[in-house]
Amino acid sequence: MSHRGHCHDFYTIQLIKNIRMDKAFLSHAALSLDFGASIHDPAGVEFGKAVMKNSRMNIGLYPSKKIGKNSIHSVCQVKDYDLLITDNHVSEDFLIQLRNSELL
Repeated sequence: MSHRGHCHDFYTIQLIKNIRMDKAFLSHAALSLDFGASIHDPAGVEFGKAVMKNSRMNIGLYPSKKIGKNSIHSVCQVKDYDLLITDNHVSEDFLIQLRNSELL
């Protein structure tokens, strides 16, 4: 386990690959239309991908302060989520870009 309480080493990823989930609720450091969901620590990328692959429904939870931002390592694209949940402070610009994109 990392100093921040994250557990995403090789053994954890192997365990996740053997579990099937109905719904996965995920949130990462940032979310943008061009780079997708991204994080600071590269070790978490494979963990996030394994969770999403083994879940029937992937739900992204992103407060508006994370939307329109990019971090260093991409985990997935916005289209990889089945549902996005945010607060009512999300920028109108982001919503317009999302509606005009081919992601919906």
